[in-house]
Parts: sequence; structure tokens; C-alpha cells
Amino acid sequence: MTRLHFESKVSFPAAVPKRLVLGHKALVACVVASAIVPLLLYLPSLTEPFDRDEGFYAAVAQLILHGDLPYRDSFDNKPPIVFGWYAISFVLFGEHVWAPRLLVSILLSITTGLVYIQGRLLFSSREALIAAFAFATSVGVIRFETNANTEYFMLLPMVAGLLTFTLGMRGGSRGWFLLSGVIHGIAIMTKETSAFNFVFLMLWAIFPMWRNRVLDFKVLASLSVMAAGCALAVFAIILPFILLGAGNEFFDTAIVYTLQYVGDRNAAQRITDMILTAIFPLAVACPWLILVFFATFRLSGDRWNWLLFGWLLASEASILFVGRFYAHYYAILLPGMGLVAPLGVRYLKSQWEKSRILPVLVMVSTIGLAIWFNGPAYVKNSPADRHLAKFPGDPLAEFEVQSPDLAAYIAENTLPGDKIYNLGFQAETYFYADRRSPTKYMFDRPFAIDNSLLKDALRDLNADKPVLIIDSARYEPPGDMYYDRAAVLEFIKANYDYVGKVYYADVYRLKEEVASGIRSGP
Repeated sequence: MTRLHFESKVSFPAAVPKRLVLGHKALVACVVASAIVPLLLYLPSLTEPFDRDEGFYAAVAQLILHGDLPYRDSFDNKPPIVFGWYAISFVLFGEHVWAPRLLVSILLSITTGLVYIQGRLLFSSREALIAAFAFATSVGVIRFETNANTEYFMLLPMVAGLLTFTLGMRGGSRGWFLLSGVIHGIAIMTKETSAFNFVFLMLWAIFPMWRNRVLDFKVLASLSVMAAGCALAVFAIILPFILLGAGNEFFDTAIVYTLQYVGDRNAAQRITDMILTAIFPLAVACPWLILVFFATFRLSGDRWNWLLFGWLLASEASILFVGRFYAHYYAILLPGMGLVAPLGVRYLKSQWEKSRILPVLVMVSTIGLAIWFNGPAYVKNSPADRHLAKFPGDPLAEFEVQSPDLAAYIAENTLPGDKIYNLGFQAETYFYADRRSPTKYMFDRPFAIDNSLLKDALRDLNADKPVLIIDSARYEPPGDMYYDRAAVLEFIKANYDYVGKVYYADVYRLKEEVASGIRSGP
């Protein structure tokens, strides 16, 4: 039996340099310029129509500002942080489409600075600048649906968590580990899949003990503090919902429904989709992923290089775990690609010294591909055209372009206190029209995962009949989101008159005799 030695054998690397940023004015200017790039790349997207996810977050944030509570008054499996960011953006800038996008672009500019500092801890100042610039420009991969989705809000706490972890490992201070844990908790409560990156960092820190069969109590204690910080942050974010009586609703949506959603696809579907979509990220983000490929030749035995590369792989694993390969899911790869980029540049530099053919070919071809796939969306004349170019082949993108006009029709044909219901996936109509839903199931996708939720929605609709029902589901491609609509159609037939097709949806108005009965009461 191998005997374990309990004394510390795993030493921390040298302490953090006191000056993380060189004093050279040109370098400082380059870092600042890199930080501005995400803001510039977001400008063409600021006034695009909301996509369906953004529209839902905006509608929930609007409810929050009116005193409602997520999960109790609006059903979705996303953790609460993204709703908070949307609400903050509306408070700061007003209830505009561009408000959350401007906020997330500012956050990504801050993230660029953090990427530089993280790179400076492990590379030279010039290579750290390469990492910052690579991340900043990767925001321009507009085919990853650059917008105000959860993944883009998650990048700041993800990188901040990695940075504080690195500072803790290099300096040994448990305060950094505690802060890293808290920040990771915020990231997880922005989107749960960032837990993969958190777990990887823990495993990376433990690996030398497993390899050397030596326990390092200093590292174990530090990781315990980090885990405690994460748990504390998660609990602090959940606590208000528990105190306000929405604890069960939070558990049902964020835990139960999420597990149903993740487990809804079998292994064959996951593998098939993974193969079919494998070429997509390489095609649209070619320069960054090619650098990642070349970086593998420069990993060698440097443990800190493996930290960055493994952290990127953890991000990829989180996409595979969900089993759905939506374009915006790949945004989680952006900071990892940026941080690994200096290693790829090292390899190209070594090839440049031998022959310039390969580096020039790589640079020209990959940048050309990225421009080919992402450029058209930037050069379109109108926000609507840019939106359609960002989502090629997506029929719901056409709906999203028309949603502001449909919402204007809804607002003109209802009163401010009236309620509406969108039977479909276009929750942005609530936000644009500034109208409420009578049920927390504000769109129909949950019914496809758990059909029992439809009964709850119908109970709410019968108890508080909306003035208008907007049936966009009839014209949406069913895909894997199909559910039995018979009960809904029966409810509509019994209580509503058909108005006609307005833009992309069939509109039904509450029958006058039904409305009169509601007004007169029992």
C-alpha cells in the first residue's frame, strides 16, 4: 500500500508581480483600445429587434419593475441574475431595446481588461495584449448571436472567477479563493453551465496531489473556502425568493424543469446534432479556433497553460451537457479562445522563422472566412435586415422583426390594464405592448417539455381570460417542441372570436358575451 505523506509537497508559483500592467504608454493605450472594441462591435446590434430569449427577459424585467417576482409570476428555467441585469438596464437607460445590449457591451469591455490581467499573470505584456485583443474581437462573431443573452452576461463573472482563482493559487491568500467562490456563484446564477468551469478549477488544483499521491492541506483548505464562497453566493441570491414565498416555484423551474429540459434529448439526438453542428463554430470563428488548435503544440508540460486550455474545454463540455447546440451557447467559448490565443501565436511565430507560407496562409484564409460569415450582418442598412442576417434560415427571426408592429396593433386594440396571451414563443410582444399575461407561462415551450404545465396555464386562462390571444404557434415550425394543442384550441373556440391573421399570428378577441359575464360577475 502506498503511504500518503501529509506534509505539503505542492508549492505555489511565485507571487504575483506588483505591476500587472507595464507603464509603457503605448501598451496602456492598446489595452484601452482593446477594451473599447466590444462596445464598437455591439453598436450595429443595439437597435435590432429582440430575439425570443431577449424578449422574454425584457418582459420579466418589466414585470419586476412593476413589483412582480420571477418564477412566481413568470415561468422560466434561467437563474435570476439575467432578469436583474435587464431590470438594471431599464432603470439606467429606460425601457428600450438597446438598454440591455448597451449594458452587456460595457460588461464585456470590463471583461476585456480582466482577460488582459489574467494573461499578464501567465504571459508577457505583449502576449497578454494578444489575449485581450483576441477576446475583444471575438465578440464580433455575430453568428454566435451577439446580443444580450445569458451567455454574454455570464462572461464577466466567469473570467473574474478564473482571475481571482489564479491570484489565489499564485499568492496563496484565501481571500482570493473566497472572492473567486462568490464570483463563481454569481456566474452559476447567471447560467448554471458555468459550474463546469468552477469544477474544472477545483480539479486542476487537486490534480498534483493525485499525481504525486501527496495531500496538501493548504490547497484543500483554500478550495474549501472557495466552495463555501460559491455556496454562500448562490444561497444569498436564492434567499429573497424563499423569503417572499417563491422558493417552491424557483425549485420547480430552476431545478426540476431544467433537468427535464436537459434530459429531454436522447443520446442519439445529442450525437447527431453534435456532428451536424461541428463545422459551424469552426466556420464562423475560424481565426480564434485555429489558434486554439495550434496552441496544442505549445502546451508541453506547463501546468498554467493547461489551466487555460482545460478551462476552455470545460466551457465546451457545458455545451455538450445541455445537448442543444444553439448558436449563442458558443459564446461561452470566447474568453477561453482569447486566453489560449497567445500560445497559438507562439506556434505561428516559430513557423514564421522557418517559412512565412503557413502563417500567411492561416491568417488570410481564417480571417477571410470569419469576414465571409459574419460580415454581411454588419453591412446591412437597417436593424431588421441585420437581425435577419444574424439568424439566417430561422423562420422565427421574421416574426421577431414584425413583433414591434404586432405589439403596436395589440396596444391600439387593448387598454393598459387589459391582459393578453401569446400562444407561441414570442414573449417579446408583452414587452413591446406593455401588457401582462394572465398566467406565468408566458410562452408555450414549457408545455413541450412537461405537458402537465399546460393544465396549469389553462386553469389560469379560464380564471382570468385575456382580452386577446395571439396564436403564433400555429405558424411556428414544430421541430422538437411539439405538444398537443387540442385543449388550448377548445378553450379559444369556446371563448373567443377570430379577428384574423395579423402579421405572423392569428388574433382572437374575447367574445362580448363572455366579457359581459366577467364584468357582471357571478
